[in-house]
Amino acid sequence: MKSQKFYLVSKQLGSSKVAGSACRKKIIQIITYLSLGLLVKRAKMGQFILTLTVLVLSFCKCGNLGKPDLHESRDTTIQLMDSLGTISLSFPIYTDTFLTWIRRSDCGKPCEEGMYRFQSKKLPIFKESGFYWIDHEDSIEQLTISHSRNIYFRNVSDSINFILHRHFKENLLADPTTSKIISDTIERIDARFFSIFEISDYSNQTGIYTKRLIAFTTLKGNEIQFKYVLLTKKNDSTLNSFLEESRKNLQSVRINKDN
Repeated sequence: MKSQKFYLVSKQLGSSKVAGSACRKKIIQIITYLSLGLLVKRAKMGQFILTLTVLVLSFCKCGNLGKPDLHESRDTTIQLMDSLGTISLSFPIYTDTFLTWIRRSDCGKPCEEGMYRFQSKKLPIFKESGFYWIDHEDSIEQLTISHSRNIYFRNVSDSINFILHRHFKENLLADPTTSKIISDTIERIDARFFSIFEISDYSNQTGIYTKRLIAFTTLKGNEIQFKYVLLTKKNDSTLNSFLEESRKNLQSVRINKDN
């Protein structure tokens, strides 16, 4: 009888399909059962302590149901178009959607871009294309990797990266959406130079916070861009840590040439 009662408690707590308030309700019911002394009087002290431990652990589990682990990640490798190479990186599990497409324009392949995007399926999905488009103004958290399809395979010296960095910064400053640069650096990641720009902005008109980390490097003499973007109306921990987490993610990038 004693072991059967303990089994009953464990069985109730073991159901992973019980969620949120329903789970907590069951915990409260069992705690009430304990408080009435129906279990304590008939169980050995060791069984009672073990049962109480299961209760505490299950209560903690109930509190985390439905909340993704923002630090859990997976390793991903993507094949770039036009035999350019591959990019490997570690990305958070909650970015469960990967998109790849060609952003076309009116002058054919010289104006086209290969696009690769990581985001959550819970957020609006939009693939830019054509000569002009209207961006989403809110609820964006994504990484977009891009490169021109007008590819020329050539070797370039490391010194060219400093010239490219200066020109790229000038273009960002000329664009109102990217002009609020708070940091720009050149870092070496896995034996490659990356130009990294951090951008932070807030619109009094729309109440939208914007965080961007834009980085680029070269592969076979061609520019590869990484754009981490967050647009939100929430001033929360996700907003405050976005640039730091994006920079950490960039550190995981490994680029390999196709033979």
